[in-house]
Amino acid sequence: MLEEVEAPDLSGESKGEVSKSRLSRYEAVYRGIWEDEAPPGYLESVAASMNLVEFEAHEKAKPAFAYSPLFKEQEQALEAGSGASLERLKHGSN
Repeated sequence: MLEEVEAPDLSGESKGEVSKSRLSRYEAVYRGIWEDEAPPGYLESVAASMNLVEFEAHEKAKPAFAYSPLFKEQEQALEAGSGASLERLKHGSN
């Protein structure tokens, strides 16, 4: 009979503790979206329960994201891109 063995934790983090390098990645995502500091303890809590992709999706799913600097920047880039595409269609160029 095979014995179950728990995989070793290679993250360098003990249970309930988030490494500084991991926390800095969450901070970079938060700052990139909101251009502000996260509330105290928020990133530690989130990093312990979500991976980075889930965290970014979670932040962007908030209704307030529509008013964030990142959303406005993406919206302007999209509008500029569609405007250029429309101009090319009008003039028949690629």
